Amino acid sequence: MCSDWADRARIHGVLADPHRLAALHHVALGDQTPKLLAELLDIPMPLLSHHLNVLAESGLITRTTSEQDRRKRFVTLHSSAVGYLDRTWLRERVAAPSGRVVFACTHNSARSVLAAALWSDRFNRPTAAGGTTPGSRIHPTTVRTARRHRLPLLQSEPTPLRDVLGPGDLLVTVCDAANEHVESHPHRLHWSIPDPAASGDTPSFEAAFDRLRERIDRLGSALVQPTSEESKG
Repeated sequence: MCSDWADRARIHGVLADPHRLAALHHVALGDQTPKLLAELLDIPMPLLSHHLNVLAESGLITRTTSEQDRRKRFVTLHSSAVGYLDRTWLRERVAAPSGRVVFACTHNSARSVLAAALWSDRFNRPTAAGGTTPGSRIHPTTVRTARRHRLPLLQSEPTPLRDVLGPGDLLVTVCDAANEHVESHPHRLHWSIPDPAASGDTPSFEAAFDRLRERIDRLGSALVQPTSEESKG
């Protein structure tokens, strides 16, 4: 028996539990705290911890610590779990009435700028980016990273989030601090992505770029309906 089939069967066994399967889907598009996951699944924290341990040991999720509040943890989907997701369920769960996705971080100088540019480039859909406390300039390594990937940036300077976010937009915070400080919004996801500007070096920006690209492709597969021609293909 091919080991790949054995691995797949093992994962299907892990996901045969409805709580684990539901947890996987609830973190598919946005990171969640264990407390919120327990509320969504309507189960006690000890039982949730058991299920998360099983999912983590199977390589389906990862758990990280918030940069903003070291007491807070986030549960994140691992890229290897994408093939086990129900895309129809995800599409029904995420909403963007305006059809636009707005990305936010604190200074709007790195992660949100790259995210908006990636979204526009990969899906050709309306987007914008803003900061809860905009900085004075786009980080120079943001510009270099975009050039290295031949990615056109959509803005030349940081913009206040309040100037670009509308009530019908899907808000995606890509920074733990912005997630804590942004005002309440009806359509919202959070991605806990480390701040590359903290070091400012190329490897940190490349790591953030890769994380954003993977998340954006996953969100796009849920939000963007294929055209009739793509469906035939």
